[in-house]
Amino acid sequence: MQMDLASLVTDAIKTMGKPDLFPQGHQLNNHSTITLELEELPDIHIAMVNDLPIIWANLGYVEFNVIRQLSEPLLACIISNHLPFFYPGQPAYFLNDENILELRANFSTTALEDPTQFAEAIDNFFQYMLNINKLLIG
Repeated sequence: MQMDLASLVTDAIKTMGKPDLFPQGHQLNNHSTITLELEELPDIHIAMVNDLPIIWANLGYVEFNVIRQLSEPLLACIISNHLPFFYPGQPAYFLNDENILELRANFSTTALEDPTQFAEAIDNFFQYMLNINKLLIG
């Protein structure tokens, strides 16, 4: 999928009313991961991976027994999540070999229609991430 993800992210951030996130004259490019730094919260990353626009956040180190203990509320979040901006079943969790829990999703075509939709998709991912983060930190 050929697209100008950097321009879409830039326009979406402006739509959100946050143009100050980028220094004057700074332009994003399509060849690097775009990271939105969120102070006390996990950073949100956006990039093209295998020609697909994706968004993800590393939620931090999590012991598997914690995942087991939180399985019921995590499952409830998954099955009650119906966002048109991502494909069914996403955002999804991924626990890597280092026990870092990652939340990731592929943007659907709905999210890519215009900067307003894309801004809403980023916000929806952020809200979902907040809910999961609250579960993890208690």
